[in-house]
Amino acid sequence: MATLNDWHTSAKEKGLDFEQYIQINQLQDLKRLKESGLPSYEVLLINGPEFDSSKTKEFISRFDMIWCRAVNNITKKRYYELGMKNFDEFSKFLETLPSKLEDMSLQIFEFHENIFGGNIISSEDKTIIEIAYGIQDNVSKSLTSFFHGHITNTGRLEFCEKEVPIEMKKAALKALNYLKKTRNHYIQGYFEFSVSKEGNIFFLDYKTGFPKLI
Repeated sequence: MATLNDWHTSAKEKGLDFEQYIQINQLQDLKRLKESGLPSYEVLLINGPEFDSSKTKEFISRFDMIWCRAVNNITKKRYYELGMKNFDEFSKFLETLPSKLEDMSLQIFEFHENIFGGNIISSEDKTIIEIAYGIQDNVSKSLTSFFHGHITNTGRLEFCEKEVPIEMKKAALKALNYLKKTRNHYIQGYFEFSVSKEGNIFFLDYKTGFPKLI
């Protein structure tokens, strides 16, 4: 059975930088995600020179916690902070950035602590999923062990591993069902998702145009 690791290996063999591909066109990906209607976090996009503290403070006050992705517009290097509870904590995060705010783009999201996180790649003839315990930051950095699944020709979800926790299977199926079109065909693309402690699914990324590699 193909896994996302196989996809990464195949991409590398074909001279494609998977990590770089994941990072480009993020604003376009966020727009695509919002337009798809998939459940996702609310987000405030800020171009550094246009930073408005009042607008930002109002957005942050609407949620128990937020997380932020700060991107250097020149180097494209990214910086993250998860679980900030108020504007003061957010301001302290900004002070840790090595670049001037004027050189940054900020993406501020509502945040819910998650128990699982995962990735899905769906192509014309193959849909594979990885899901793991842990906060999304560790999941996205592969700092936790994944369970690997795929959709069979009969439309069933099967895992490589023999013993997969039932709550993890249910979460994986719930995420996949949001993408399901027919019995074994799903919306095509690369997706990242998290599963909150309450069992809610939040999609974090939706990329299209992936080459057929596996």
